[in-house]
Amino acid sequence: MEPTWILLLRHFLKIGKHADAKFDKLSGGERRLTEVFIIVCSSAEIILLDEPFTHLSPLYIEKITELLQKEKQKKAIIVTDHMYRYILNLADNIYLIKNNCSMLIRDREELEEHNYITADSF
Repeated sequence: MEPTWILLLRHFLKIGKHADAKFDKLSGGERRLTEVFIIVCSSAEIILLDEPFTHLSPLYIEKITELLQKEKQKKAIIVTDHMYRYILNLADNIYLIKNNCSMLIRDREELEEHNYITADSF
């Protein structure tokens, strides 16, 4: 899927009110959404997203997550993020980077064992 402004508007209708706006006139969240959308829909075979959910509304996070689920069938997607709630259901493999080491995480309980989250944080 080639990223276009029309395609972005089709996926994220609320941003349609800005159809004629310049990028620098969008809110921080709308700019972030546009950036993530362009990267995810690019023709790149490998993409790296650094905290893609930051500054996005829950509705946009849900839609970006759906888009990532679809696109990960065609390309390698590496995501770094602290918003583990969204990553746990999305990722095929999760690594925790702590104390200069990376650890493969198999489930949420392992994040608790490594003191990254608490049992009641979900």
